[in-house]
Amino acid sequence: MVSVARAAPQEWTGDPARGAAELEQQWAEIEHPTPETGIRGIFRFALEGSATQWHPERVTAALELARSMQDVTAGSPTYGNFHWRYGDTQVTDPNAAEYAMQLAGLLRVKYTPSLSPEGLQQIDQIMDAAIEGLTHHQVPLADSSVYLTQAWDLIALGEMTKNAAVAETGYQNFKAWVRFTVGNGISEYGAVTQYGVGLDSLGLIHRYVGRPEVRVIAEKALDYFWTDIAANWWAAGDRLACANSRCSDTLYGRGYLEAHTWEAGWLRTKPQLENAEWLAGPHDNLVAFRRDVTWVPPAEVTEKIRGHLPRTVVQRWSGAPLELRVTAFVSDHVSLASAGNTHSADERTLVANLGSSPAIAQVTMFMAGRGDPYGADKTRTALGETPARHLTPFLCAVQRGPEVLQLLSDEPSGAAAASGLYTQLIVPAEAAVFAGNQAVKAGTPDRPTLLPPGQPIFMVKDDAVVAVRLLYAAGTDGKPAPVEFISDGSDRPARRITIVHSAAAPHGRGTTVAWFRVADGLDAAKLARFRRDFASAKAKVELSGDELRVDAAGAENRLRIIARLEDEDRRQLAGQEPDGLLAVNGYDLGLEMLEEFGAH
Repeated sequence: MVSVARAAPQEWTGDPARGAAELEQQWAEIEHPTPETGIRGIFRFALEGSATQWHPERVTAALELARSMQDVTAGSPTYGNFHWRYGDTQVTDPNAAEYAMQLAGLLRVKYTPSLSPEGLQQIDQIMDAAIEGLTHHQVPLADSSVYLTQAWDLIALGEMTKNAAVAETGYQNFKAWVRFTVGNGISEYGAVTQYGVGLDSLGLIHRYVGRPEVRVIAEKALDYFWTDIAANWWAAGDRLACANSRCSDTLYGRGYLEAHTWEAGWLRTKPQLENAEWLAGPHDNLVAFRRDVTWVPPAEVTEKIRGHLPRTVVQRWSGAPLELRVTAFVSDHVSLASAGNTHSADERTLVANLGSSPAIAQVTMFMAGRGDPYGADKTRTALGETPARHLTPFLCAVQRGPEVLQLLSDEPSGAAAASGLYTQLIVPAEAAVFAGNQAVKAGTPDRPTLLPPGQPIFMVKDDAVVAVRLLYAAGTDGKPAPVEFISDGSDRPARRITIVHSAAAPHGRGTTVAWFRVADGLDAAKLARFRRDFASAKAKVELSGDELRVDAAGAENRLRIIARLEDEDRRQLAGQEPDGLLAVNGYDLGLEMLEEFGAH
């Protein structure tokens, strides 16, 4: 069994002398900003400099630079917001106000004594204008991370500028988010970066807002977030096991949440965090913000959940029908998770884990319209370079414990970015792969290994297995789609099983139906029995006109999907786990924690 015992909580520590040297290096960019100099980095510099009482006159200069990037044109629809980068000529992302003021609000709340009179005047001017930018920016409640950040911003700026109406708006918005979450769950489910941002802002609300009763509610919300994280935590790989609504790391599912899970003592090694909030240069010893947002969950909130293996987790991410939820099965050396609908273009709706190391890539399945199965290629966006996004197909899923029946179907005809249509199944390099009882070796992109149709595929690592039967794989021409097993190089941490719906720009619909089952704790005899049982389990797929009917004899009960593909209509889903706000093995912990806040 994998040990899930929590190590002692960690602290982001820094050497003051080295921190000063790091600020000195960053100062060069404040003096001579480049077109890429970011607004978050400028405010982070000002915050960390103030926290260490480092050159108040240079902090003032940084605030002046930030002010120059603020839209202060009278009548502008983005008045009070910020250019994301120094080289921008307009506001390219309205969330810039939220992210900038998250830092500025903390600077003003805690580190005002370190500001020079000129710096204090500068930040108050910035905040006065930013209040208008924040109040004009309508953030959906479903965007949890930005919404919570805006709530903190409004409370902090309102209290610091003695604008009671603004602070009240922030307080009411925060309470509205809690009520929304009682009914809908966390809409940005499993978002490995956005969870970290949300925890930052909840930590600030819990620690620094003026109303004690709201700090208590924030602590309850922190408990809820950490219960979610604990329930979905796969200790063998130091990461979340669940499907992800937002994730730019196709292979490992890493993100900014690691800043918090490392502090909680859940990671074996200190993570390398993203640099979104920093100027160029080192910053390992600048830790004021991390210390101010840290809230280590009490062991009684998380450890009993993490230690209960195996467990099945069901959670809502929307108040819509039951298909809009996520399910995860978590065991010692294997996990399997699914989402019931598409959420965004950088999501991962089928995720499995094998083995006992964070170095092993995850099993994921998704539809793609271009040749970037590992999310390695970069696409230029308004905010910089991000990994290429996948398609958002029509999706249905039914999960019962350690097995999932999932349907993916898309018709991206005319999509400029679609040079083909594929279902990609990512396979960790460490896993042995079998088609039926025959070990198979991956081919190359030029000479792929064709997998025999109808044979179950087994990915085996130590005592664990992820098995899949491709019950239906149709090309855009309506014919059976070839299934290829490919290695893109021995240096890759993963290989891929690729269903080729169309090798050219698609004209028509491609569809995949896959049935997954996982298990661990298997010796040779148990693995052989598992293979026989899964291979012989009855399954049926029928296509009548546009209606696809799928039935699979699951280990526990029958799994069924009936869907109309062209209309993208889920006619019937059956066999899945019972509903829950945040339920673990059938017990709704989430409702128990937040129900009292739902009616007011």
